[in-house]
Amino acid sequence: MADKNKRGGENTEYKPEYCQEMIDFFEKDGSTKMFKDFAKQIGKTLRCLQYWRVDFPDFKAAWEKCLNIQRVYKPEYCKQMIEFFDRPYTETKKKVWKTKQGTEFSEDIKVANDLPTFPGFARKIGVYSGTFNGWKEKYPEFREAWDRCHDIQHDMVLVNALCDRYDSQFAKFYSVNAFGMVDRAEQKVKVDETLTIVRKEYK
Repeated sequence: MADKNKRGGENTEYKPEYCQEMIDFFEKDGSTKMFKDFAKQIGKTLRCLQYWRVDFPDFKAAWEKCLNIQRVYKPEYCKQMIEFFDRPYTETKKKVWKTKQGTEFSEDIKVANDLPTFPGFARKIGVYSGTFNGWKEKYPEFREAWDRCHDIQHDMVLVNALCDRYDSQFAKFYSVNAFGMVDRAEQKVKVDETLTIVRKEYK
């Protein structure tokens, strides 16, 4: 039987008092706290806490309570999320190079800013991005803000991709998976394959 006090070279010894300590930790300001923060406070790793969640029912119950504290919705999240996403698509940087003769030249170029993401905003306010699914269903104003941010994100990908500021393969992959866009050529192939199958069935 594996020693529950030591896994992967890490001391994973469990103490029941960790349950209330974790709850108190989140109740101070659960909207900005993460489980990894509590793990660091008690000198453990997030992986250790995940072991405890499986092995000890009382710790699992405390974990769920902390998740509920994290999931508390605040109307101000709508404005915060829009501000997080509504950033300039580019920033100007100076590119400097030298000729073989040592002459230095420079020019200002536009580069793409980091793409804002929903997991990124979730991390900023201390929740998991899956929490947004419940908020979108329950709070119309959050759904409206989420849709607006989704459109901003989509436009940013398209504009920067068209100006060759994003890798074309990344832009295509992200557009298909995040925004539901379909490559017409691929769509035509799928339609042709379906028609071929149907024709064979009716021959």
